[in-house]
Amino acid sequence: MKFKGAIFDMDGTLIDSMGFWKTAPGDYIRSLGKEPDADLGDRFLTLGLSSIYDDVCERYEIDLPIEEISRGIYAIMEKYYDTVELKPFVKDMLESFKSEGIRMCIASATNAGLAKRVLSRLGIADYFSEVFCCKDVGRGKRFPDIYNHALGYLGTNKEETPVFEDAVYAVRTLSANGFVSVGIEDANTTESEREEVKTLATYYIDSYANWKKILE
Repeated sequence: MKFKGAIFDMDGTLIDSMGFWKTAPGDYIRSLGKEPDADLGDRFLTLGLSSIYDDVCERYEIDLPIEEISRGIYAIMEKYYDTVELKPFVKDMLESFKSEGIRMCIASATNAGLAKRVLSRLGIADYFSEVFCCKDVGRGKRFPDIYNHALGYLGTNKEETPVFEDAVYAVRTLSANGFVSVGIEDANTTESEREEVKTLATYYIDSYANWKKILE
Protein backbone atom coordinates (compact mmCIF):
# COMPACT_ATOMS: atom_id res chain seq x y z
CA MET A 1 0.00 0.00 0.00
CA LYS A 2 1.17 3.52 -0.76
CA PHE A 3 1.08 5.76 2.31
CA LYS A 4 1.01 9.55 2.23
CA GLY A 5 1.09 10.17 5.98
CA ALA A 6 1.90 8.38 9.23
CA ILE A 7 0.96 9.02 12.85
CA PHE A 8 3.19 7.64 15.61
CA ASP A 9 2.69 7.05 19.28
CA MET A 10 5.98 7.60 21.10
CA ASP A 11 6.36 5.54 24.31
CA GLY A 12 6.63 1.83 23.59
CA THR A 13 6.28 2.48 19.88
CA LEU A 14 9.30 4.54 18.85
CA ILE A 15 11.21 4.61 22.11
CA ASP A 16 11.86 1.79 24.56
CA SER A 17 10.36 3.53 27.58
CA MET A 18 7.40 1.49 28.79
CA GLY A 19 9.52 -0.30 31.38
CA PHE A 20 10.24 3.10 32.91
CA TRP A 21 6.55 4.05 32.84
CA LYS A 22 5.83 0.77 34.60
CA THR A 23 8.38 1.64 37.31
CA ALA A 24 7.59 5.35 37.79
CA PRO A 25 4.24 5.01 39.65
CA GLY A 26 5.87 2.76 42.26
CA ASP A 27 8.76 5.18 42.60
CA TYR A 28 6.26 7.97 43.21
CA ILE A 29 4.38 6.01 45.87
CA ARG A 30 7.68 5.27 47.63
CA SER A 31 8.50 9.00 47.56
CA LEU A 32 5.41 9.45 49.74
CA GLY A 33 6.78 6.95 52.25
CA LYS A 34 4.49 4.11 51.21
CA GLU A 35 5.13 0.70 49.63
CA PRO A 36 3.46 0.07 46.24
CA ASP A 37 1.69 -3.16 45.39
CA ALA A 38 3.44 -5.43 42.90
CA ASP A 39 0.71 -4.98 40.28
CA LEU A 40 0.65 -1.16 40.33
CA GLY A 41 2.88 -0.74 37.27
CA ASP A 42 0.91 -3.22 35.17
CA ARG A 43 -2.38 -1.58 36.12
CA PHE A 44 -0.98 1.85 35.30
CA LEU A 45 0.18 0.71 31.84
CA THR A 46 -3.08 -1.03 31.03
CA LEU A 47 -5.58 1.49 32.41
CA GLY A 48 -3.80 4.83 32.87
CA LEU A 49 -3.79 7.08 35.91
CA SER A 50 -7.28 8.49 35.37
CA SER A 51 -8.81 5.00 35.58
CA ILE A 52 -6.97 3.89 38.71
CA TYR A 53 -6.77 7.27 40.47
CA ASP A 54 -9.56 6.67 43.00
CA ASP A 55 -8.25 3.21 43.79
CA VAL A 56 -4.70 4.50 44.24
CA CYS A 57 -5.83 7.27 46.57
CA GLU A 58 -7.85 4.82 48.68
CA ARG A 59 -5.28 2.04 48.68
CA TYR A 60 -2.36 4.28 49.69
CA GLU A 61 -4.37 6.82 51.69
CA ILE A 62 -3.37 9.70 49.43
CA ASP A 63 -5.38 12.91 49.51
CA LEU A 64 -3.96 14.69 46.47
CA PRO A 65 -5.57 15.84 43.20
CA ILE A 66 -4.86 13.77 40.11
CA GLU A 67 -2.92 16.68 38.60
CA GLU A 68 -0.42 16.67 41.46
CA ILE A 69 0.09 12.92 41.31
CA SER A 70 0.56 13.15 37.55
CA ARG A 71 3.17 15.91 37.97
CA GLY A 72 5.02 13.76 40.49
CA ILE A 73 5.14 10.78 38.12
CA TYR A 74 6.22 12.99 35.23
CA ALA A 75 9.03 14.46 37.33
CA ILE A 76 10.36 10.94 37.82
CA MET A 77 9.95 10.14 34.12
CA GLU A 78 11.94 13.22 33.12
CA LYS A 79 14.99 11.63 34.71
CA TYR A 80 14.32 8.28 33.07
CA TYR A 81 13.98 9.96 29.67
CA ASP A 82 17.61 11.01 29.92
CA THR A 83 18.61 7.37 29.39
CA VAL A 84 15.83 5.91 27.23
CA GLU A 85 16.78 4.68 23.75
CA LEU A 86 15.11 4.24 20.39
CA LYS A 87 13.73 0.87 19.49
CA PRO A 88 16.09 -0.87 17.03
CA PHE A 89 15.75 0.08 13.34
CA VAL A 90 13.27 2.91 14.03
CA LYS A 91 15.50 5.50 12.40
CA ASP A 92 15.91 3.36 9.27
CA MET A 93 12.15 3.29 8.81
CA LEU A 94 11.71 7.02 9.47
CA GLU A 95 14.46 7.86 6.99
CA SER A 96 12.79 5.71 4.35
CA PHE A 97 9.41 7.35 4.99
CA LYS A 98 11.00 10.78 4.73
CA SER A 99 12.66 9.90 1.42
CA GLU A 100 9.24 8.85 0.09
CA GLY A 101 7.70 12.19 1.08
CA ILE A 102 5.46 10.67 3.75
CA ARG A 103 4.36 13.33 6.22
CA MET A 104 4.74 12.26 9.85
CA CYS A 105 3.59 13.51 13.24
CA ILE A 106 3.43 12.30 16.83
CA ALA A 107 0.27 11.55 18.83
CA SER A 108 1.33 10.83 22.41
CA ALA A 109 -0.16 10.62 25.88
CA THR A 110 3.08 12.20 27.14
CA ASN A 111 3.02 15.99 27.35
CA ALA A 112 4.32 17.68 24.21
CA GLY A 113 7.24 19.52 25.82
CA LEU A 114 8.69 16.38 27.34
CA ALA A 115 8.06 14.39 24.16
CA LYS A 116 9.85 16.98 22.01
CA ARG A 117 12.81 16.97 24.37
CA VAL A 118 13.36 13.21 24.22
CA LEU A 119 12.76 13.07 20.46
CA SER A 120 15.38 15.77 20.00
CA ARG A 121 17.88 14.03 22.26
CA LEU A 122 17.45 10.83 20.26
CA GLY A 123 17.94 12.64 16.95
CA ILE A 124 14.53 12.00 15.40
CA ALA A 125 12.59 15.20 16.14
CA ASP A 126 13.10 16.57 12.63
CA TYR A 127 11.22 13.67 11.06
CA PHE A 128 7.96 14.90 12.58
CA SER A 129 6.17 18.05 11.54
CA GLU A 130 4.27 18.31 14.83
CA VAL A 131 3.86 16.67 18.23
CA PHE A 132 0.34 16.35 19.65
CA CYS A 133 -0.52 15.11 23.12
CA CYS A 134 -3.78 14.00 24.67
CA LYS A 135 -3.86 17.09 26.86
CA ASP A 136 -4.03 19.21 23.68
CA VAL A 137 -7.32 17.61 22.65
CA GLY A 138 -8.80 17.05 26.10
CA ARG A 139 -9.27 13.28 26.01
CA GLY A 140 -7.10 10.16 26.13
CA LYS A 141 -6.61 7.44 23.58
CA ARG A 142 -9.73 5.53 24.52
CA PHE A 143 -11.31 8.17 22.29
CA PRO A 144 -10.29 8.95 18.68
CA ASP A 145 -9.89 12.72 19.18
CA ILE A 146 -6.08 12.85 19.10
CA TYR A 147 -5.90 10.67 15.99
CA ASN A 148 -8.54 12.74 14.20
CA HIS A 149 -6.67 15.88 15.21
CA ALA A 150 -3.37 14.55 13.89
CA LEU A 151 -4.99 13.32 10.68
CA GLY A 152 -6.58 16.70 10.06
CA TYR A 153 -3.22 18.37 10.59
CA LEU A 154 -1.48 16.08 8.09
CA GLY A 155 -4.26 16.61 5.55
CA THR A 156 -4.07 13.02 4.34
CA ASN A 157 -6.81 10.43 3.93
CA LYS A 158 -7.44 7.95 6.73
CA GLU A 159 -6.82 4.92 4.51
CA GLU A 160 -3.44 6.35 3.44
CA THR A 161 -2.27 7.22 6.96
CA PRO A 162 -1.30 4.34 9.26
CA VAL A 163 -1.19 4.91 13.00
CA PHE A 164 1.62 3.14 14.87
CA GLU A 165 0.69 2.06 18.43
CA ASP A 166 1.75 -0.49 21.02
CA ALA A 167 -1.03 -0.16 23.62
CA VAL A 168 -4.02 -2.46 23.28
CA TYR A 169 -6.55 0.18 24.37
CA ALA A 170 -5.24 2.55 21.68
CA VAL A 171 -5.43 -0.16 19.01
CA ARG A 172 -9.01 -0.87 20.09
CA THR A 173 -9.83 2.80 19.47
CA LEU A 174 -8.17 2.77 16.07
CA SER A 175 -9.95 -0.41 15.04
CA ALA A 176 -13.35 0.87 16.16
CA ASN A 177 -12.91 4.13 14.26
CA GLY A 178 -11.70 2.85 10.89
CA PHE A 179 -8.03 3.77 11.09
CA VAL A 180 -5.24 1.78 9.47
CA SER A 181 -3.30 0.60 12.51
CA VAL A 182 0.18 -0.83 12.90
CA GLY A 183 0.55 -2.74 16.16
CA ILE A 184 4.05 -2.62 17.62
CA GLU A 185 5.37 -5.35 19.87
CA ASP A 186 6.67 -4.22 23.25
CA ALA A 187 8.25 -6.34 25.95
CA ASN A 188 6.04 -4.78 28.63
CA THR A 189 2.79 -5.80 26.97
CA THR A 190 1.12 -8.84 28.52
CA GLU A 191 0.65 -11.94 26.39
CA SER A 192 -3.13 -11.55 26.27
CA GLU A 193 -2.83 -7.88 25.27
CA ARG A 194 -0.24 -8.77 22.62
CA GLU A 195 -2.59 -11.34 21.08
CA GLU A 196 -5.43 -8.82 21.03
CA VAL A 197 -3.24 -6.24 19.32
CA LYS A 198 -2.29 -8.84 16.70
CA THR A 199 -5.96 -9.59 16.12
CA LEU A 200 -7.20 -6.00 15.94
CA ALA A 201 -4.36 -4.21 14.16
CA THR A 202 -4.30 -3.92 10.38
CA TYR A 203 -0.60 -4.83 10.52
CA TYR A 204 1.64 -6.11 13.29
CA ILE A 205 5.40 -5.57 13.64
CA ASP A 206 7.37 -7.69 16.09
CA SER A 207 10.56 -5.78 15.18
CA TYR A 208 11.27 -2.70 13.09
CA ALA A 209 13.72 -4.87 11.21
CA ASN A 210 10.53 -6.14 9.52
CA TRP A 211 8.78 -2.81 8.97
CA LYS A 212 8.66 -3.19 5.19
CA LYS A 213 6.00 -5.90 5.56
CA ILE A 214 3.37 -3.18 5.92
CA LEU A 215 4.09 -2.06 2.36
CA GLU A 216 3.41 -5.46 0.84
